Amino acid sequence: LVPHTFDEQGVPVLGMDGRSIAWLPLEALAAGDRSDEVAESIRRTYAATDARTPFSNIPIFENARLRHAIDAGLKDEVSALYGRLRGLLKGVEFTSNGGVVPQSLGRAALVIGESDAALSHFDDAVQICRKHGFKAGLASVLAESAAALRDRGDEGDVEIAEEREVEALAITQELGMRPLTERILARREILRA
Repeated sequence: LVPHTFDEQGVPVLGMDGRSIAWLPLEALAAGDRSDEVAESIRRTYAATDARTPFSNIPIFENARLRHAIDAGLKDEVSALYGRLRGLLKGVEFTSNGGVVPQSLGRAALVIGESDAALSHFDDAVQICRKHGFKAGLASVLAESAAALRDRGDEGDVEIAEEREVEALAITQELGMRPLTERILARREILRA
């Protein structure tokens, strides 16, 4: 665990482990995948760090909680958080750790079976990444939206998915994003077989 933010007694309250890509309460990270403990830890950390940290904005904690629930496969938690966060995060483009908010919302929508909403969120994320020149994020969102399009399978989805995969591959190869390049190529190979 890597500490990042400390309370007024110097006790670390926010940090990151090797699996996370978001700063989370250290207490939550130590609790493992128990969602209710993570939620309570996030609430306590928010109260303890209010106004002394760049993470004193509840949408950031709620987005971190959403990402945790998605990663842990907690569908009911994802559904509840997604319902609240759609409005709470409206207009928020990035989290403090560089995550693209609509991409997180798109992932959540996929988990709860709302593919049309997921694709709308992914489209928003693509626009944000293009607007800010965030190529790595763009490649990631294009790949995820291509997979969602293929899974939905409506008329024209495969063609759009292929266009997004081609663009994502060009970016991943330009930036040296080998793991994402390999995932996209592997998915395309599986679909051709």
